[in-house]
Amino acid sequence: VVADYHGVILPGSFNSAYDSEPWIMELSTLIQQELVAKQRPTLGVCFGHQLYAHSFPEGGAIKCPAGPQAGRKISQLTPMGQQWLLNETSGTENHTTTTTGLQ
Repeated sequence: VVADYHGVILPGSFNSAYDSEPWIMELSTLIQQELVAKQRPTLGVCFGHQLYAHSFPEGGAIKCPAGPQAGRKISQLTPMGQQWLLNETSGTENHTTTTTGLQ
């Protein structure tokens, strides 16, 4: 049961958040019902982050207009992010998809 945990990690996948396979559609619904509606702490990584965005009617993810981005980008972590990542203060990222529509 999700309520038994301090937070949820939505990991990466070999599938795409654009896919309409039954398990992906079910997970998208579950994200809204169990994570968003109940305000559960959630960390989405790659596919997980994109699917989280896709689960909102106004959200989504698109291919990055600038193309694949490689290299190192330092991101400042929130206090919760620092706790989850063992007190690191920054992280690196590498993406080919951009999340849109959420403020």
